[in-house]
Amino acid sequence: MSPLHGREALLGLLAFMAATAGPSFVRLALQRPGRLFCPRVCGLRLGRGAQGGSKASAVLANWLGDEAALQAWTEHRREEIIPELASWSLARVRDFVPQKVAEEALRLAEALNEEEWRQTAPMEMDDAVHRFGYRALNETGDAFNALQTALGGLIPAIRSAPTRAEFRFGRYGPSDFIDTHTDEATYAAFADDPSVYSRRIALIWYLTKNWTRADGGVFIDDEPDCVGGGVEVVPRFNEAVCFLVPRSHRVSPVVATDRFRYSLYGWWYTRGKYRPPWQRASVRSGSQANAGT
Repeated sequence: MSPLHGREALLGLLAFMAATAGPSFVRLALQRPGRLFCPRVCGLRLGRGAQGGSKASAVLANWLGDEAALQAWTEHRREEIIPELASWSLARVRDFVPQKVAEEALRLAEALNEEEWRQTAPMEMDDAVHRFGYRALNETGDAFNALQTALGGLIPAIRSAPTRAEFRFGRYGPSDFIDTHTDEATYAAFADDPSVYSRRIALIWYLTKNWTRADGGVFIDDEPDCVGGGVEVVPRFNEAVCFLVPRSHRVSPVVATDRFRYSLYGWWYTRGKYRPPWQRASVRSGSQANAGT
């Protein structure tokens, strides 16, 4: 899809936001665009976090603290991502963040000690069979907490329901994989809130350089062609993939034995149990069919 520009882009963006986030969101966009499109990052402390060092924090702090630059980045990324999501397609964005920000994210991920990585395991709230390492952003230092806030601000609401975001570093080693799954999950996702949340939108931001198809770890989209499915994404440094949940996909086993495949991944959630429209329709038709038996 070619990029949207100018007045036409703004009108299209506001029309989609009116449908997804409600009229109050559009009023905020028109009256206080700076507040909407640029989550302000104030009082950022430059902690070392894990083993990444203060340099990584400083680079992130400089970018996140530049309100004009962050607002421009947020608006531009929305113009690329939201039209694809509106058509239920897979959104792909190259050069997702400034190069130096991606470099520092990779630097910090690579600097994490072995014991700081957790190994995934199948859980009741998750439909995936998988094996890989992960590390939550809120465990890696203050600057990455702010990065999580900024990324979360890309999708502040869905159909007037406020979102809450949670992102992690991912690390795939030899033979690590994710079997076919949809990311669909509903559970108490946040330690500070006992409420049940549902995953609504997924993000994968690739951080490994010079990765090839021969290395494995390829994202395979199993959705039909009518929604942009059937795509295979070989991880490319600083490329992001974004999609609505549920979406059927998998990650092929990593073949490379001499290095790891790094990424940042996570979801935007909304509070409560969510069923996509076709599941709700299926439930209704099933109830009607069984009513006469």
